Amino acid sequence: MTINTPVKRFTRLQLAYVSWLKTLGSPTHAVTLTFKRYRQETRQLWSVSIIKDSSKVFLSVLNKCVFGKHVKKNDQCVMSAVVIGTGAYNDHPHAHLALQKPENLSWDEFTELIIKAIETTSWVDGEFTIDPYESDGWLAYMLEHSEEDLLIDLCTPARP
Repeated sequence: MTINTPVKRFTRLQLAYVSWLKTLGSPTHAVTLTFKRYRQETRQLWSVSIIKDSSKVFLSVLNKCVFGKHVKKNDQCVMSAVVIGTGAYNDHPHAHLALQKPENLSWDEFTELIIKAIETTSWVDGEFTIDPYESDGWLAYMLEHSEEDLLIDLCTPARP
């Protein structure tokens, strides 16, 4: 008796995005950020634009933590790929990221800087995961639900 397990079929566009993301660098960290559904301080409900903006703020803070305050002037950034999601019932705002640590930092040092950036990004909830990036399956997982949620402007190669 054989069990038929469904095979996930990716669209050509999803496969093209995975190929493109692989050209950006060699990720070392697989990160998932969960966002608050409601912010008490501002009495504001989450939205897709808030998730996008918060992801951009997170990367900006991370780049400043890694490269210092002149990061923008020096055009420096870590390699990043970002996909946002809202969950099956549209009630779980989150972002999946693939990040590459700079060569001068250890895995643990870069992880500490990621946590520091998380703690200073106001919409990020206390729930997050940081795991070693072990295979390109993470990129495929990031794009599994929809390639439309890929934040292309936040997908950048490393510029040390």
